[in-house]
Amino acid sequence: MNFYLYFDVETGDILSCSNELRTDQNYITIEREMYLQFANADLNISHYMVVPSIEEGETYTLKERHRSSLEFDVDKSIHKFVKVKQNTKENVFVIQQTQGCWKVYTNLSSNYLKFLTQNEKYVNSIKQIYITEEDNPNILLDVLKMPIKDVLFSDKYEFVDYNADIAKRSDISLYCGTNFENFVHEVGDYEQQI
Repeated sequence: MNFYLYFDVETGDILSCSNELRTDQNYITIEREMYLQFANADLNISHYMVVPSIEEGETYTLKERHRSSLEFDVDKSIHKFVKVKQNTKENVFVIQQTQGCWKVYTNLSSNYLKFLTQNEKYVNSIKQIYITEEDNPNILLDVLKMPIKDVLFSDKYEFVDYNADIAKRSDISLYCGTNFENFVHEVGDYEQQI
């Protein structure tokens, strides 16, 4: 038997859970145990949302909302960016490191863009991206400030006010606090040029 969460595709809000398939609504399939936790009110539906996924073969995924700053869990929210030569995934912010410069572009589906732009506070926020020694989030080297609005509504955004010497290094990692966004660190053939 399958179990389903029905959701609003624009907001990510969960509308209901059921073991009956209704193809006239947006849904994701969930495990029996999670269904029972929602059905028995062990988990609160309002504490979760459905967001576009970057996983292959998966369109949407379930994420827990942050309900307050007191409940914010750093271990679940600060993520290391995957380093790739060239991005091939959809629904990601791509931080591009080339020739000692930092740029960002997006590869977002129209549904995901609509989802991200519905919240004015999010659109007007500035995301901080932490540059650290490779695989060591404890040694901070620099911080990039990414204005979400400039990134979402342009083809490519070039960062300003960063340490150019750090931007030339290949022995670094990128980290960022995230709620539902996905990031990759695109280095291309840059690592071989250094």
